[in-house]
This record gives sequence, structure tokens and C-alpha cells, in this order.
Amino acid sequence: KFILMKFNLYFGPVREEVHKKNLSMIHISSDSEDSFVKLCEKNLSKDSMEEVFSAMIYSKSIDITDKNHASNDAYFVHALRVAKHTLCSLVEPDVELVKTALIHNVFEISGISRNELIESGFSDFTADAIDIQTVDRNRQFNDDYLEVYYKNIKDFGPRLMLLRCLDKLDNLQAFQLIPEGDLRTNWLKNTKDYILPMAKEIDKVFGDYFLETLEYMVSVGCDENLRIQYEKNK
Repeated sequence: KFILMKFNLYFGPVREEVHKKNLSMIHISSDSEDSFVKLCEKNLSKDSMEEVFSAMIYSKSIDITDKNHASNDAYFVHALRVAKHTLCSLVEPDVELVKTALIHNVFEISGISRNELIESGFSDFTADAIDIQTVDRNRQFNDDYLEVYYKNIKDFGPRLMLLRCLDKLDNLQAFQLIPEGDLRTNWLKNTKDYILPMAKEIDKVFGDYFLETLEYMVSVGCDENLRIQYEKNK
């Protein structure tokens, strides 16, 4: 049973997408922002572009206070990539979801509250979606917690399911930079157990692509040379 969404698999071959992700993390530049702006100009109306650009500026200004996350610039590139995936993965652009993608971790990485987000012009949908998908890092590998966590995402609807899958796909594409160990092992297990089934439920072709990416990242493992380059440039 698949959710009826007009899904568009815009991703290229897995190896190419992984290479692009690695470059975006090792050599942080304005290229991600420039390409996202051009994409918006091509696919959105003037009013929608203004909404998205406003959210983009807000995302870029977020001051990261959580020590477990990357620098402001690195996080912003990730947010842009997830927003690009969101814009390109649906035949009909979902402006509200793209805006949500641009700030999808705002509660976790900053001290910003739900009320502050609403006062800044974001919708209840965006605030609720981010609240529901903000994970408790102390329980991120606890199956009892995760069962409830992912049920809440599914209950919220297919739009949040898609956003969560695209966010995790973008994370997954960077796993040549993540050292071998418990964190990597547990993260890949959770991805297989919880994210992959959601991807398949959203769209069969997307589910197949997600599985191919997961299997590729498991097979290639951590590339120590790339990891060292990444650590130097953090």
C-alpha cells in the first residue's frame, strides 16, 4: 500500500549523489545557496519565492547552541540540501514543506521556542511538524521510544514522513565521513528499521533508491582519507 503523493525521483546515481554530499561537507561554499535560489526562481511563483527566501534568511541566521551539531555554515548547507530535495521530490511544489525543511532542526540546535517561531511568521504546520520530528538524543537508539516517535510522524501525515526520509537520506549520504563504531552501527540499524519502511510506503521507486543508498553506504564503509579532510575543515 503506497501513499498517494505525486512523487518525483530527481536524484542521480547513488555514487554521484554521495560524491556531491561529501564535497558539500568538506568544502563549504555558497554554491548550495546559489543553486537553491536558482531552483526556486525556476519552479516557484514570485510570492512563493519570497516566502521561501524569507525562511532561508531565517535559517541562515540561526545561532547554533547545541554542541552536538556542526557549525552554523555546515548546518545551513544541510538545511539547504534537504529543502532542495523537498522541492524537487514533489511534482507540485509544497512551499510550506520547503520552508519547514529549511529550519527542520531549529528546536534541537538553538534555544528558539515554538512561540518565537510563530512570532517570526512561520505556520502552525511548520512549528508542529518540527516539534514532532525533534528527537530526544538521550533516547535516539531506544526502540520503545522510537516506535512512538515514528508513529507520531506517520500520524501527522505523509508530508512529514517525506521530510523525515529526505533529511535522513541526506545524512546517510555522508556516511563515508563517519567513523566505524557504535554510533554509526546504531544509526544505520535505525535507518533500516524505521526510515526505509517509511520511504517504501511513500513511493516504491523512492524506497528502492533509499535501499540502494543504504546498501552502498554499508558496503563502502568509512573512507579515512575523506574523514580526515572533513575533520580538518570543521
